[in-house]
Amino acid sequence: MNRMFWSFLVIIVFSHSSIAQSISSLKWKNRILILMDSKGNHSIRNKQLSTFNELEEEIRDRDLVILCYDGNSLLNRDLKPTTYKITNKIDLDFQGVILIGKDGGIKLKRPFLVKPKIIFETIDSMPMRKEEMRKSGNN
Repeated sequence: MNRMFWSFLVIIVFSHSSIAQSISSLKWKNRILILMDSKGNHSIRNKQLSTFNELEEEIRDRDLVILCYDGNSLLNRDLKPTTYKITNKIDLDFQGVILIGKDGGIKLKRPFLVKPKIIFETIDSMPMRKEEMRKSGNN
């Protein structure tokens, strides 16, 4: 009986850890914008999130994934839980936006509210993005 319990526990632990994935799994594929809201200031986070509502083409063109951190977990833009976990060296108490480049480095860190134009200009100034624009003829 004891052996069966431990086997069951190991299965649960390993199946849970295989479901969760680090945001670093997006490295070299996506840029990540995390709206950090660990103190529960949902109104300002939601206001920041709403600034992106009409910008789907710009978001997609820049390979941008927008996530929200609520103090416990990462949520998608619909504020539904994701399987992503923060493993980077990010100040979890920060209130604002953190932009992570495709290389995994923090490119912008500012308190709420940040205009999407500033975020897009920051992305567009990155060497990798400039190369993407050059290749697609959008420079």
